[in-house]
Order: sequence, then C-alpha cells, then structure tokens
Amino acid sequence: MSIGEASVNIPAPHIKNVFGELDHNIKTIERTLSVTIITRGESVRILGDSEAVDKAARVLDQLVSLSVNGTVINDQNVNYTLSLCFEDKEREIGTIDKEIVAFTAAGKPVKPKTLGQRNYVDLIREKMI
Repeated sequence: MSIGEASVNIPAPHIKNVFGELDHNIKTIERTLSVTIITRGESVRILGDSEAVDKAARVLDQLVSLSVNGTVINDQNVNYTLSLCFEDKEREIGTIDKEIVAFTAAGKPVKPKTLGQRNYVDLIREKMI
C-alpha cells in the first residue's frame, strides 16, 4: 500500500453541484474509497492509498463533466459513478446523460440513468418493434 496524492480542479460555478449539500457527495466518496479530500477554492487535493486516490480523482472528473453538461448531481449519480469506477467504466457515465428519450408534460427531459437503460433505449431505436 503506497500513499498517493492527486489534485483535481473544479470550476467555481460547479463546486456546489459536485460537492452536494453540506459536502454530502464528497463525504460519500471519502467513505467509500477511504481517502481524505481537502478543498481549497477550486482546487481539490485527494490523499490516501494511491489506487483509491486515482479512483477518487476519476470519480470527481466525471462528476464535473456531468455538472458541466447541466446535470444536477444527486446521490444516485455519485453512487453509480463510484460503482462504475470499480469496474473501470466510469468514462461511460458521460454518454448516458447526453441522450434524451422524451420530455414530460412539465418540459423536463427523460433520460436513461444507467448503462443498462441506455443500452435498452439504443436497442429500441435500432430494432423498432
């Protein structure tokens, strides 16, 4: 077990969305990966086991990209990104949010939330029943 450190920059307009209310999302990442996350303005330092630090940095990068695309980050986004990170598939989280299936009566977009849902929507589009 080697000690590692990484830095991630989070643009100021997205800090609140990525961190969550009362830093809930950051605390979830810390607990799940057993790392320490220190924030200073837009810079985030991650300390801990080098493998866990790498995973935490990748998770934060993906959450930032979701936030930049306009997604409101919630527990499900954080937990799903963490689970994908353990499978080294976290980069695919960005492809999920780009596809809009429909709009609700109130005008909100309906989007797949998991890779399985995205694959299902893709199959429906390819092979219309």
